[in-house]
Amino acid sequence: MRTEPFLLLAALFFPALELNARAAAGAAAFLEIDGGARAAAMGGAFTAVADDASSVFYNPAGPALLNKPEAMLSHSQWLEGLWNEHAAYVRPLSEKITVFTGVSALLGPPLEKYNSGGERTGSFSAADGAFGIGVAAELRPDLYAGLNLKAVYAAADQEKALAYAGDLGLVKNLGALRLGFSAQNLGTRMKLYKESFDLPRIVRAGAAYRIRETYWLSGEAVKTGDAKIFLAAGVEAEGILTQDYTASVRLGYKQGRSKNAGPGFSAGAGLRNGDLAADYAFSPFGDLGDTHRFTFSYKFGKNRAGVSGTGREEGYPVPSRPQQAPAADSLAAADAYLARKDYINAGKSYDLAQRALPEGDALRVYVLERQGQLALTAEDLHAAESLFLASLKAAEELEVVNVSVVKAHLGLAYCLEKNGEDQAALRNYEKALTLLKNEESRAAVKKAIERLKAEGAAGGRGE
Repeated sequence: MRTEPFLLLAALFFPALELNARAAAGAAAFLEIDGGARAAAMGGAFTAVADDASSVFYNPAGPALLNKPEAMLSHSQWLEGLWNEHAAYVRPLSEKITVFTGVSALLGPPLEKYNSGGERTGSFSAADGAFGIGVAAELRPDLYAGLNLKAVYAAADQEKALAYAGDLGLVKNLGALRLGFSAQNLGTRMKLYKESFDLPRIVRAGAAYRIRETYWLSGEAVKTGDAKIFLAAGVEAEGILTQDYTASVRLGYKQGRSKNAGPGFSAGAGLRNGDLAADYAFSPFGDLGDTHRFTFSYKFGKNRAGVSGTGREEGYPVPSRPQQAPAADSLAAADAYLARKDYINAGKSYDLAQRALPEGDALRVYVLERQGQLALTAEDLHAAESLFLASLKAAEELEVVNVSVVKAHLGLAYCLEKNGEDQAALRNYEKALTLLKNEESRAAVKKAIERLKAEGAAGGRGE
């Protein structure tokens, strides 16, 4: 007579019960485990960041933020000899539509099986898994939504169970601030052996703030089933190692651990070379041991179709585009993100393009001007002024006169005027006027010049 494999079922079916005081009884708690090393290192506070393939496991609207196809594989040696695996694939289909798929699994080692007399009768194994497919869409240039449909499976010895569920998500961009919301595992109950269980319904709401295209600050509130709300927070910092490599370090914190399951802190690091990235996360769980997660991701193929993003205005020459990768890919991605008002990803891509361009490339004038406009969007006048000045300096050195030069003069004039330097602002407005060809734009600049002169004549602000 075979024994009931209940102990292994408990270890596989309810990992969160022994790790979190917050967890409520339910099936497939493996769905609560973090789905990628980057997110895990940030304490799981990833619902608003959601800008890589691991977003499939946090917010199904996130794939809409990606501009190229991306594949991800993630492995973790979980507690008590369990293996936790994740895989995801995201593919933009058009300017507004992205499809994706995700697989997650929790696997255990074979265990011995005994009969009621204590005699060994063989061994058995158990596993939990989920497979989903979904679609994410751009509703507006700054608002995205997603839907993920999935099947959840559990097996132990001869016992098997299957349930179906769906995830819903939203992402909203507000300049350098991004908001995210998701509701996960909304579906049927799962029956295994003689018991029926609810899937762990998870509601996440978070915010993430991007600072100078270098730092992510993220935080979110999470509610699982009938348990209390707990908080998570994370930070990520990126830095340039060489022309080809970028490194990241991350820290995170998550509430809700039991007193013997560690302090809730996590940490990690990442290394990126172009479209290839490797990430690592470490999470201590006190008396239960430590977990290590490794994730590899790769972006490939063409950029999202259907977005122009050249910023061309009638009567202006448009900077010629580079033909070689990675500058061409980064610049195309940046322009596409900017056209969709995804300022955070646009800034990251312009930065990558700037680093990939040769020193004497006239396209630097364009990229610096675009970065200045993004700084204005983030209301960082100091950074914007520096970038516009750098753009104009590059234009002078490279003897470039094009639409980017005009916009750099106008952007610089705006910054100077806001800082009370009216005479310097006036000189830049007048310089832009000499280069402008579009009559409507000329009329607008003339009004600004007349206003500043009138204020000066009336004893307004000085240099």
